[in-house]
Amino acid sequence: MKYEVIGERLRTARENKGFTLKEVGEILQLTFSGVSKFERGERKPSIEILEKFATTYNVTLDYLLGNSDDPTLTSEQEIKISAEAKELYEIIESLPIEKREEIIKEVTAYVKIKSAQENL
Repeated sequence: MKYEVIGERLRTARENKGFTLKEVGEILQLTFSGVSKFERGERKPSIEILEKFATTYNVTLDYLLGNSDDPTLTSEQEIKISAEAKELYEIIESLPIEKREEIIKEVTAYVKIKSAQENL
């Protein structure tokens, strides 16, 4: 297991949430130094500790372990999305250029409208 990757992911997730090392230590009942060592890859976290970090940062274990680049998706979900995106890309690429541009504009407009409706 690549503890440097886990450490980088722990640090990135903590910073994205705006937590200090001290705050995370207090939440997880760890020392400041302990959290810091996990982030530097100097200490090997147990699965239980990783689960606590994942819950605190609202990310998946797959993300912390380096199996997924999206903090909210498992590696399985990421593969499924990648396959769906690839399929859509291939469909669009098979169209003549003028149709391709038209479809991209329409899909973009549709997504913006749907997003705006969901945010109401």
